[in-house]
Amino acid sequence: MLAVIVIGMAGFKYASVKAGAVPLEDMVSVVVISFENQTGENSYDYLQEAIPNLLITSLEQSRYLRVTTWERMHDLLKQSGKEDVEVINSDLGFEICRMEGINAIVLGSFIKADEMFATNVQVLDVETKELLKSASSRGEGVGSILRNQIDELSKEISRGFGLSERKIRANSSQIAEVTTSSMEAYNYFLRGRDDYEKFYFADSLRFLERAVELDPEFVMAHYYTALVKGALGDRAGWQEAFDKFKKYMKKLTGKEGLYAEAIYARLEGKDDKKYFKILEDIEKKYPKEKRVHFDLALYYQNHKMNDEAVEKYNKALELDPKYGYAINQLAYLYSYQNDFDKALEYFKRYASISPGDANPYDSMGELYFRMGKLEESKAKFTEALELKPDFDSAWKVAYIFALEENYEGAMRWVDQYISVVPSDAMKSIGYQFKGFYQHILGNLEQSLKTIDKAEELARSLGDNHLIDVVLRMKLWIYYEWGKTEFLRDSIKARMDFRTKNNISSEKLNTMLSDFYYGLLDLKEGRIKSAKSRLAAMKPLLSDLKSEEDKDIKSSYDYLYSMVLLAEGSVDEAVVVYKKRPSFPMSFRSHVSFIRRNVPFDADFYAQAFQEKGEINKAIAEYEKLMTFNSEATEDRPLFHPLGRFRLAKLYEEKGQYTKAIEQYEKALEVWKNADKGLKTVEEAQRRLAALKSR
Repeated sequence: MLAVIVIGMAGFKYASVKAGAVPLEDMVSVVVISFENQTGENSYDYLQEAIPNLLITSLEQSRYLRVTTWERMHDLLKQSGKEDVEVINSDLGFEICRMEGINAIVLGSFIKADEMFATNVQVLDVETKELLKSASSRGEGVGSILRNQIDELSKEISRGFGLSERKIRANSSQIAEVTTSSMEAYNYFLRGRDDYEKFYFADSLRFLERAVELDPEFVMAHYYTALVKGALGDRAGWQEAFDKFKKYMKKLTGKEGLYAEAIYARLEGKDDKKYFKILEDIEKKYPKEKRVHFDLALYYQNHKMNDEAVEKYNKALELDPKYGYAINQLAYLYSYQNDFDKALEYFKRYASISPGDANPYDSMGELYFRMGKLEESKAKFTEALELKPDFDSAWKVAYIFALEENYEGAMRWVDQYISVVPSDAMKSIGYQFKGFYQHILGNLEQSLKTIDKAEELARSLGDNHLIDVVLRMKLWIYYEWGKTEFLRDSIKARMDFRTKNNISSEKLNTMLSDFYYGLLDLKEGRIKSAKSRLAAMKPLLSDLKSEEDKDIKSSYDYLYSMVLLAEGSVDEAVVVYKKRPSFPMSFRSHVSFIRRNVPFDADFYAQAFQEKGEINKAIAEYEKLMTFNSEATEDRPLFHPLGRFRLAKLYEEKGQYTKAIEQYEKALEVWKNADKGLKTVEEAQRRLAALKSR
């Protein structure tokens, strides 16, 4: 098997390259493919890919060399219809060089004699096939490839292009410092990175954790570990891996060093402008690096600069028409612009170039959900799960069943989710969903036990954010079912936890404390006390500039509207409620689906009409809520059986007994196995029995 290091030479005038910033057209471009394994042992086949990747990383340290990456070479193979080729012989190597306008090619191999490893390279002119440079390096054991061979070969290759000793020394870094000192760790890293890019996070994590076990200072392995743990919902694990990335990131130079700076600026420094500026620098220095175009596109998309985002996505796709990440993200961009035909076209394209990949079908499931086509959505999510059973789709199917008020189906799918997800953090989220559905079913005791399981898992992970989310859910369930004797203790438990663990600012926590206790006051009929808490909250509304502003304003407006409603100032209550910041559901956040539904307050306007005595308008509002919204939106809250119960009472008040019976029956069908002693359920049972006995 042949290694191909491709080097574009500006008329071979290397001696003319001056110090300082080097124009792209004057730089030597380099790319690496695979090396021929001449050891006779298949166990060393991984070096065919590992050695070229290491050479790329080493050569990238020089500002006089422009490295065409391993990934770019494979993009060219895909464009020529040869993506399945594993062994690139010299004929195919020369063909690819001509496609990309490259002037030189390096053929390489490695051999083994006892414990001695030797690596050989030959640099050839693409047009004339004239030998420009040959070099070899050797050492004891496979580890010598990292210890000395890559550095020696990189220097020899640089000399072959006329770089002076001073320039070589100025731009060289020990490859073991830039990557890893363990060849085995590097092999695991490559496998983990590949699985990450296929969204196979559990598989990826196993390889990456092995890589950092073998080399605890492997910078990029720590970064990818952070990405994977974040994707698995392991917030504490993400932070731990990212802290290690920060600790060792100064070892990185060249392109990887710039990426590390960009990552640090965005995630640690919260400096979006610096992040963007570094990405622009990378784009200028590495114009054929498709990922930087993708990252810039994502930046533009997040800043609502859609035209610029489309341009950058298309730049990435020009370099690699089969770049699944870019196709997927571009489809989402069109989806959020409600251009569903275009979005579906791109999702189908994504599926066609990624056979066997679950993600394109999961993405289509989200698109159909947004379009209001629930059956199509379920079908696509199910298709994703057939391809990869532990993919993050089962909770979405469960939610659609709940949206259709098929809670048995919802429970079945959420149990499947819990049984297959590959991380405890995701299991905790699964138990939250299960507890949420049990709460709707009126299985309050079981719901709280399930939520305790979610909390137990979150605490085992040391994930304070996840623990806080669970504590929030618990107190709202007590609130919704009128369990005020437990609500007070639950409020205290959450606020004490937030204070002890420094979750959010003191300002927000003070606001939340008054907010929850104010709602408790209203539940227990103490309007005056609730108003005093509201007055204490008001000064905190000044100077709202932080990321917490939305929570602060929403909490104040919610309590204010409820106080006004309790006082009978209905019109004012509606005005305040309408302007309060909302938290719509998003598939990017599991928790947003629960937060949007607990507490059930979608019927605020219906209750306001009822308070004013406008019963017909209240009924119309409820009827609107229980009619499926076919408009384009991701924000689709459930119609809670509490809504049916309240609507039934309004029908009863208006003398529309048949409709009242229908709604009581539908609510009680959901509550058929509800806990004994729930006042709302018992009232619904009494009212239904009385109507039927008329």
